[in-house]
Amino acid sequence: MKDHSILVNRYTRSLYQVASAQNSIDIVYGSMLKIFENLDSFGEYKNLALSHQVPARTKSIIWGAILDTLEVDDLTASFIRLLISNRRSHLFPKIAIRLRELKFEQEGVKPATVYTSFKLSDSEQKLIKKNLEKIYGQQIELSNRVDKEILGGMVLYIDPFMLDASLKSKLNKIKQTLLS
Repeated sequence: MKDHSILVNRYTRSLYQVASAQNSIDIVYGSMLKIFENLDSFGEYKNLALSHQVPARTKSIIWGAILDTLEVDDLTASFIRLLISNRRSHLFPKIAIRLRELKFEQEGVKPATVYTSFKLSDSEQKLIKKNLEKIYGQQIELSNRVDKEILGGMVLYIDPFMLDASLKSKLNKIKQTLLS
């Protein structure tokens, strides 16, 4: 698989600069995040939208339906059309991730993701965020992802660390102890 990191960075920086110049970075970021988080819900259309083998005309129709369904802003829609015309729509997921990183970098925000076996309540997320902000001394952007395989507890990723306090890992440690 090709490393497209240079292209991803160029497209991301260009989008960030244009959005910043138009004072719409939060709107564009929100739209990119909405697309990224909902792309899986489009099933096979996601694969077609990101495929190298699908003709640009077909991709334009698929992406048009996705963008209309999610009601994204005009700048983001234009950016997606640019990716399609340049045969780079397959880079969208990496560009969305890189845009998040760049936005947080510029704003001095540290991203963190907590994986749990169920969706955390708003108050639970606020408590975790508050404690992380005390520890790191900076603003934290916390996202919660559900992963049923961890069984219970949580796994926290905050660059460059990972704290695994999941039931799955504890059971695996007990298993290793019993087997040795």
